[in-house]
Amino acid sequence: MLQLFTDGSSTGKSNGPWGWAFLIIKDNEITHSQYGGGPSGTNNLAELEAPIQGFCWLLNNKYKPGNITLVSDSMYCLNIAQGKWRAQKNQTS
Repeated sequence: MLQLFTDGSSTGKSNGPWGWAFLIIKDNEITHSQYGGGPSGTNNLAELEAPIQGFCWLLNNKYKPGNITLVSDSMYCLNIAQGKWRAQKNQTS
């Protein structure tokens, strides 16, 4: 069993710092963890960047696509991953 746990956060302002992290667990053992972020971004950006980075790491490390459970506290992220919602570009005034 392969699980990808993800999370992202920001200061709540689109011009503030943001961060993401992921943790990969295979057969109940931590395989890899990683984090990053940037100086300016939204919470939604952070929530989506975490699984993107996690899946990229899996592909770059020769994990074959298959039965991977994505775990997130973000309904935004999970609904996009399930194809229920579409990500939208942030609008500026």
